[in-house]
Amino acid sequence: MVGLYLVLGSCFVPYNNQQMYQVQKQHPNLTQPTTKTKRGNNMKQVIFYTRTQCGLCEDAKITLKLLQDEMGFSIEEEDIDKSDDLTERFGLMIPVVELDGEILQYGQIDYFTLSKRLHEKTR
Repeated sequence: MVGLYLVLGSCFVPYNNQQMYQVQKQHPNLTQPTTKTKRGNNMKQVIFYTRTQCGLCEDAKITLKLLQDEMGFSIEEEDIDKSDDLTERFGLMIPVVELDGEILQYGQIDYFTLSKRLHEKTR
């Protein structure tokens, strides 16, 4: 795959949405729903608020899964369309990444900002 990538450690992070789409096609497991990783039960749990037909949500899910592999937290996906309360709370904000009741990032989720916030919260 030809394109501009940002390098963080041993992880190549796609630079734009087209490259994100190419990564998604090559690694379809990155967009499958995930609830737990294999590292144990005492890990932090990130809540990922999303909805169907949301392009930003698909990009954010890939970013979140890359960080999950690196940092070892679990992801709980919540479809806001299944709850009126969640739709009212997050309707204009999605995707939303939350940890320990605190919103870490919403809307345009980027790897570096989310990585920094997760590192701060999981130390």
